[in-house]
Amino acid sequence: MQTISSALHVSFGMRKWSTSMLGVCVVYSLAAQSTVIQWSNPSFEDIPGPGRPPLGWYFCGPPEETPPDVQPVALMNVTQRAIHGKTYAGLVVRDNNTQETLGQSLEQPLQKDSCYLLRFYACRSKSFASYSRLTGEPMDFSEPVKLQIWAGDQHCQRKLLLVETQAIRDTNWREYEVRLQPSYDCSQLFFSATYYNTGKAYNGHLLIDHLSPIVPASCNGPAEPRAVPVDYGGGSENADLSRKVQEKLAGIRWERNGFSLHQEFFTAPGSSGQWIAGNRAIYEISQYLKAVPDALLTVAVGPRKDPLVQHHIRLLAAEFMAAGLPPERCLIRPMKKRDLKKEDWLNAPDEPVDVLWGLSYQ
Repeated sequence: MQTISSALHVSFGMRKWSTSMLGVCVVYSLAAQSTVIQWSNPSFEDIPGPGRPPLGWYFCGPPEETPPDVQPVALMNVTQRAIHGKTYAGLVVRDNNTQETLGQSLEQPLQKDSCYLLRFYACRSKSFASYSRLTGEPMDFSEPVKLQIWAGDQHCQRKLLLVETQAIRDTNWREYEVRLQPSYDCSQLFFSATYYNTGKAYNGHLLIDHLSPIVPASCNGPAEPRAVPVDYGGGSENADLSRKVQEKLAGIRWERNGFSLHQEFFTAPGSSGQWIAGNRAIYEISQYLKAVPDALLTVAVGPRKDPLVQHHIRLLAAEFMAAGLPPERCLIRPMKKRDLKKEDWLNAPDEPVDVLWGLSYQ
């Protein structure tokens, strides 16, 4: 947990995939089929809930067991924000030696001896509450597991193992790149959770989100699955918004007495040279937010016992209102104790007034 005076907490609700994002990792092969294969519902979007596969996906598993979940489900202690859209899939392994699998029929088959690249995001939740199938008692399913990708040519027929990752231990989203090289034409793909330690069945899970299209590629690249650094730059409208807001944080300055916001005269782009008086950074952040209709700014003002908290809230609210940001797009409130326990805050310059800035998507 960082010590925070001013910080920005950003989650990413939309990240658009394109074949260009695969960059130099993708080398097209003339021998491979030239068409990119798209998924149905690649980000597992649906109404969150346990034991129900996302739209466009089917459940493969023992009939006496429940299907995978559409996450996040707060009652299961899963609260990660989706890396794309609003929901993602959760797959578990159980102490009775059963595993969950999601499958999908491809719009066109993967061709024998051709190679393809696929990227996706995966992580695990720090806590994952469910019930032991052996005892019927509440149990923590937070142990890490591996992800397997299987190929088949019939419904729920896991015929050929194409990929097996290392144990997915990260509790923040990580991007993975894998190569698919089937030895026969296959029309179905399956994502399965499996034990990282095969010596004993246990309760564990993984979360998966935002599959890239399946892209034809050279067979000369690395065959092993690899985690790649999460790149939030370029190609993503919401990622670009977070970068712009982050750059403006230093401008939301308070006077040294901590009583007033820094004010200046400036001309805004597109205003025909009209001068504006106010906090320039707040004005510019407001214009960025207005361009992204589903973005919601949350401003938590502290310290909690500071008698000036309400005064600071009024000042900030007035600045955003003057900048034309609708009130429903900006929630300004006193800081809560639990706010200080949140992770993944990004640093901003120290200021006399403690403020936490949160950017999320509705």
